[in-house]
Amino acid sequence: MGVSLQTVSNQQSPSRMLILPLVLLLVTTLLSILAIVLYSIIQVNEDARISSEDYVSAIIEDKLNQQATLAKDYAFWDETIQHAYLTQNTKWLEQNLGAYLTATFKVTDLFIINEHDKLVLSLKDGQLNNSNYKTVNKAALTSLISKARLSAPLPVPVSGIMKINNFPAIVGVSILAPENGPALPVPQPVLVVIKRVETEQILEISKQYRLNKLQFSAKQPAKNHKAFLKILNPTNSELGYLSWQPVQPGNLMLSKIKLPLIILLIGIGIITFVIINASLITTKRLKDAYNNMAHLANHDVLTGLSNRRLFEELLEQTIHAAKRDNISSAMLYLDLDGFKKINDTYGHHEGDKLLVTVAERLKESIREADTIARIGGDEFTILLRNTSSQSDIKATVQKIQVYLEQPIQLSHNEVSISASIGITMIPQDGTDPDMLMTKADLALYECKKHGRNTFRFYSSLNE
Repeated sequence: MGVSLQTVSNQQSPSRMLILPLVLLLVTTLLSILAIVLYSIIQVNEDARISSEDYVSAIIEDKLNQQATLAKDYAFWDETIQHAYLTQNTKWLEQNLGAYLTATFKVTDLFIINEHDKLVLSLKDGQLNNSNYKTVNKAALTSLISKARLSAPLPVPVSGIMKINNFPAIVGVSILAPENGPALPVPQPVLVVIKRVETEQILEISKQYRLNKLQFSAKQPAKNHKAFLKILNPTNSELGYLSWQPVQPGNLMLSKIKLPLIILLIGIGIITFVIINASLITTKRLKDAYNNMAHLANHDVLTGLSNRRLFEELLEQTIHAAKRDNISSAMLYLDLDGFKKINDTYGHHEGDKLLVTVAERLKESIREADTIARIGGDEFTILLRNTSSQSDIKATVQKIQVYLEQPIQLSHNEVSISASIGITMIPQDGTDPDMLMTKADLALYECKKHGRNTFRFYSSLNE
């Protein structure tokens, strides 16, 4: 009997030796998978937070560009100078600057500052009122005004963020520049257009861009899984912090693989397959979400064209290629003639439809290798790569003009649109992106000055 028991004991030992490693393997595998999953969740949430901060940064930059363009549009208008600066026509102010800008563009405040830096006109919520001007950070506003005056006599707008009544406000500043009238005093008077971002507006932005629990605070918020951006005023002083609760796709991934992790105790092989499959699906969704976010950050929402941010990157690449390969390219700066009148006549919905049509026609009129961007309300830029022949460039520009002049149906009416186009050559007119944009703007200004619906090379301005 003793021999028999020993035999049984010897037979059971290998079983114990086999079960223990299997249990250890199961536990180790489970713990390893849990560690990988937890790390992945944390990393995915962190990547989503960084991506959302880049997205919000692009939104703020776009809002600043829009405000600067709005200031320029009204500063470069003889009627503004006549009825708001030289005289103050109450009826005209209400129809064109006061109630109109408040209702159409959500403008909350508007100032005109003269050459002595004295307040000439102050509107608050569409009405004559200078109470908000008294609360403006004068150092920040003076900094913006000084930058805007550097472009004189051309109206090249600037923008920034400052506080008014303890709320952040998006500010656009441009010098007043007559289209055809007499020159204004030096330093030039300026138009300041402001959009206060109060609690109600923050809630609207939160819904529009799907930013959960968006808020502005004076102090840096606690991390607590939140994304935030530091906001600086034009003097680079800390203004406050914009914070929100970013989407956490890692948590979604955890909810999807919770059940497979439990099933893992029954069958490690099946669970491993489920985890790999779920990870692949989640990764694809995250990649799709990231690509969509990247597209929104680099493209104009209305027309689908590249926005100013992406265009500036492509312009730098084109300049680098010109230096490296000794090739020439051209940059076209387009501004639609009479767009404001069409917008006012038919409404902004029809105006948006016109902009979409213009974008489609511009794409049809150039090569696939070329690039179009919408950088402002009715402003577009085009990069014509690897071209040095002015005759070829003129042919492309004339083709653009022909495409644009074709009638467009708006509210059962046919309307026509034209464009003024300023052209700079790369690298002949320079290799600094800002300088090339300024020179193209100068050429565009000459087109506006001499009748519109035409084009000018910057190199011809000194002839």
